[in-house]
Amino acid sequence: MTPIRQLPGIQPEIAIAAIPDDERVWVPQAPKVWFRPLLLNTVTGSWCNLLRVRQSGVLSRHIHPSWVTGYVIRGAWRYLEHDWVAREGSFVYEPPGEIHTLVVDEASGGDTEMITFFNIHGAMVYVDEAGQPTGYEDVFSKIDEDKAENHKLCTLPESSIATQTCIAAVPDLVANCRSAEMISRLAVRASAIPVTEAFET
Repeated sequence: MTPIRQLPGIQPEIAIAAIPDDERVWVPQAPKVWFRPLLLNTVTGSWCNLLRVRQSGVLSRHIHPSWVTGYVIRGAWRYLEHDWVAREGSFVYEPPGEIHTLVVDEASGGDTEMITFFNIHGAMVYVDEAGQPTGYEDVFSKIDEDKAENHKLCTLPESSIATQTCIAAVPDLVANCRSAEMISRLAVRASAIPVTEAFET
């Protein structure tokens, strides 16, 4: 039997601290709502991020055409449309097509902050009470939001410069930034670029 071998040229792994020490890594999404990108995959259209909501923050009413999973790292939250509360240590599965509104409030336990890891496939479509679309997010809009906040990360300490190879869907995302925090925020594509070369100015 032919042995299974690892092929050359595979995408490099990422192993980083998910919850950053530097507040600037959190990208504002709505009042009292931030996200911390971990993986933005333009090949599959999915992304992984931490969502942070502080009391009484609300992630507007939305629907996912595809499935979503989450794991609560800190605090607790709930959906206005359900009677359960996702608490620290909870795993959450959201089926495709469900409409919900995420809140951190007294009814969810009164925590002042929650942080949850989400793995999202496809888009998020925001809808009003009548079901009319009011906006959307996908991996590409997440990249755009992240790029808009990029200037904050470019001022992180010089000692954070990366020395490994990383995957980038948007090379210009790293071309003008010298922060290792960007490694975790790069989108996946078929070709790799050496980060040390990308950081050269």
